[in-house]
Amino acid sequence: MLGHFMRTTLAATVGVAAAATAQATTIDFDSLPYSTPGAVVELNTQFAHLGVLFEAGVGSIDTFGGVIILPGDPDGTNIGYMRLGAPQTIRFVDPSNSAVNATTNFVSFDNLGLIASAGEYSGFTARAFDLNGNLLGETTVAPAGPAQARAVFQTSLSFTGIHRITTTRIPSPIGGMQPIDNLTFGPLTVVTPGGVPEPSTWAMMILGFAAAGHILRRSRPGRRAVS
Repeated sequence: MLGHFMRTTLAATVGVAAAATAQATTIDFDSLPYSTPGAVVELNTQFAHLGVLFEAGVGSIDTFGGVIILPGDPDGTNIGYMRLGAPQTIRFVDPSNSAVNATTNFVSFDNLGLIASAGEYSGFTARAFDLNGNLLGETTVAPAGPAQARAVFQTSLSFTGIHRITTTRIPSPIGGMQPIDNLTFGPLTVVTPGGVPEPSTWAMMILGFAAAGHILRRSRPGRRAVS
């Protein structure tokens, strides 16, 4: 009976995790259905098949007359990029079922460059969270401008178990978008329901094991003295 209790407790609290992708994936925002050079595309589930959901943000191909500098793309062609929402959330999910959560250990993106002009970019703070909403770490991209040139540069977040990335805007003096491109993330780990026990569940497990040990000690037969 005790063995059954322990097996049931473990089975109820520890789920099964399986790797969903075998290599890094990059989203370059080039394939979105842009109707005109100045049009934007609202981002949401377009890349769910890759394991990414967007809450806010738009895709764009507008270079504002060549003021912005796009980074190179892995495929050699770059026309699109992403303007972060204020605020912005990016979540990782199972590519085959977006209702199931997933995690990764690495996320990076390119920050677009800017030719010195009257234009400018707002900055932002990017934060990484795990499945339980715990903050894993953060990094900040400073505003650029006005009349300030900026080269393309990369920002990365490397933590175990990243499920969600959020960004909070840091306004520039006259406003400005927060553009990124080539969103790259490492192999995804799909987490089945119950795969990450809550702290309260761990506490119940510990109490259960302590009670099981007490029962074992009490049920151990005593030794009879032999004279």
